[in-house]
Amino acid sequence: MPPFLATCLVARCVNEYTGRFDTPERAAKELVKYQIIKCGTSCFITGLGGLIALPVVIPANIGSVLYVQMRMVAAVGKIGGYDVTPTRCRRSSTSVSPAPRSLTW
Repeated sequence: MPPFLATCLVARCVNEYTGRFDTPERAAKELVKYQIIKCGTSCFITGLGGLIALPVVIPANIGSVLYVQMRMVAAVGKIGGYDVTPTRCRRSSTSVSPAPRSLTW
């Protein structure tokens, strides 16, 4: 994903949650709660394929959950007032991610 697009997605997410809730703490808590539900639903749906689909489903599930969680971390950081531009965060996000560099940002 191009860095500009990732930054726009995070900014849109932050604007949505900060506009909906009165305090940054409440917005961050609701964002995390919703993202946990989203990841759990994704895991459940990908598990419906059964044992036959596991070789395809597991990498897809890991990739989608990593994407959602990295976006969530960037959004919580931005809500907290940190600079989350791709040039600043790329090194730290890829150092903790088990995904290949081509899948991150």
